[in-house]
Amino acid sequence: MWSRDGRELFYLDPTMAMMSVTIHTRPAFSADNPTKLFDGPWYAGQPGRIYDVSRDGQRFLMIKPAKPDQAEELKQRLPR
Repeated sequence: MWSRDGRELFYLDPTMAMMSVTIHTRPAFSADNPTKLFDGPWYAGQPGRIYDVSRDGQRFLMIKPAKPDQAEELKQRLPR
């Protein structure tokens, strides 16, 4: 996903770590080395992008998978 100003590209690497690459367009197109922002894993229940980035590029919205004990707690709290 591109940052709002078009100078940075965010992506998940194969290990589900969030990565950032700064992009330069002048005098020619080039990209810096990728930087790891933080590790996953993240919930990927459907194909497609599984995260969003705030307008300022400083915050990310994604879902962490539930741990088995958290899933059981949620089941107990739901009405039957």
